[in-house]
Amino acid sequence: MYKWTDEDGNVQYGEKPPSGTQAQRMKGPSAAPSNPGYEPPTLDTGDDKGQKQTKQEREKIAKENCENARNNVKVYTKFKRVKQGDKVVELKDHERKRRLEYAKRQVKKYCK
Repeated sequence: MYKWTDEDGNVQYGEKPPSGTQAQRMKGPSAAPSNPGYEPPTLDTGDDKGQKQTKQEREKIAKENCENARNNVKVYTKFKRVKQGDKVVELKDHERKRRLEYAKRQVKKYCK
């Protein structure tokens, strides 16, 4: 991961800096944090015992799901390597694309 300042004075981060740009190699985790295979809690109107979730509980779950989905969109857009459990895996392009599309659908579903 590299850090550099663009021509507008904004600090940028990426896997490869633009050519001709002075960039600083960053130290940090070897992969982006993510939750591959994570299934967000559902917004059920009731559980097995027939109890209903309150509107406040459903809104809280939706907000958490929205934040997770947006984070996953960022991760799958920028990184090929992700942390899966306690392993770091490199995603094939088709798998990364599939996960990115799923994360975008989750954003549409939960970020209203």
